[in-house]
Formats: sequence, structure tokens, C-alpha cells
Amino acid sequence: MSGATAPTEVATPHGPGRLHLDLPAADTRPAVVVLLGHGAGNGIDTRDLETLAAALPAGGVAVARFEIGRAHV
Repeated sequence: MSGATAPTEVATPHGPGRLHLDLPAADTRPAVVVLLGHGAGNGIDTRDLETLAAALPAGGVAVARFEIGRAHV
């Protein structure tokens, strides 16, 4: 599997969250996974997080972006 995956719903003590994965090419096993979260008042669609999620998989890095609480409602 490679590229962005469909968000996965995750239950948290603060309400539902969603995990978005951006994976390297299908023939590449990730050397590392980077977990990114958002700040208060922002979602995971900010320019810095989207840039990292788009660029890092080309270097063999899987990116997990976690969106918590009401930010994705």
C-alpha cells in the first residue's frame, strides 16, 4: 500500500479522533513513522503538516497525522 489512506476513526477520552496515514511506495518498508498532531484551533490541513505528509513518504518515511476532538467535525 502506498500514498494516503482513508482516515481511521479512533476513540479517545476527549472524543473521537481520526488517524490519517501517508505511506511510502508499496515496495518500500518504512524505516520510521512520524506522528504529527495539530495545535488548538487548527486541523491537520495546515500547510506545514500537509507538506510533511506529502514529502516524507518519498524518503521512505510513513507519516501519521492525528486529528482529535471536534477539529474534524
